[in-house]
Amino acid sequence: MLTLSLPVTASSRARHRENWIESFHDSIRIKGKGIHAAANDFFITTQPFPLFHQQINAFTPRSDSINSMKWTMYQVLTILTLIILLFFVDVGDIPINVSPGNDGMAFILMLLGTMFIFGVTGCAYLLLMLQLQKKPDLFQARFWKSAPILLIIIGVISITAYLMLGMSGSLFEWVDGHRWIMYVLLVYFIWLFYFWIVSIVNRQTHDKQKVPGYSLGIGVVVLLIIIFMI
Repeated sequence: MLTLSLPVTASSRARHRENWIESFHDSIRIKGKGIHAAANDFFITTQPFPLFHQQINAFTPRSDSINSMKWTMYQVLTILTLIILLFFVDVGDIPINVSPGNDGMAFILMLLGTMFIFGVTGCAYLLLMLQLQKKPDLFQARFWKSAPILLIIIGVISITAYLMLGMSGSLFEWVDGHRWIMYVLLVYFIWLFYFWIVSIVNRQTHDKQKVPGYSLGIGVVVLLIIIFMI
């Protein structure tokens, strides 16, 4: 009996040992899979990296904002160019009145007046074109529908105020003491006339990119005709 029970006991122990080893390996695999699944669930639910990228993108300037800043800088340079132009005109102390018979001086004044009008109107054209680069739908705004009438009203009020100040003598006193006021008024009226032309051309032109250029040509020609007639 003892010799028969020993092999059975050894074989059962061996099988038990093999089963225990297999179960141990299976438990390790299951636990490993559970760890990986838990890790995946953690990264999927918390998503630290997308949140990190969102925080970075919040502080990273976009391409459209960079382009807008670029066009704005060009507009600032255009205004500075206009200020420099007015400074040289003021420093040059160009006479306004010409004595009769002095045709040479009259021609020079007409030439300088032409350059002045073209320079001031050209600055308004550049500002408008740069603004159009920032906002391509600029001329689609509701303002341009009522702009012709609105700008006429503003022009009439401005001319009335100018005449009243001129008749009272206050305007001439200001201009004598500060001549730059006269140049600022000239720029104001030229720009007002130019944008009035823009508002009219905008209604007649389908290609909105060409509106500032057409208005520049029309405005300069009309202003030069007015100067030559005077």
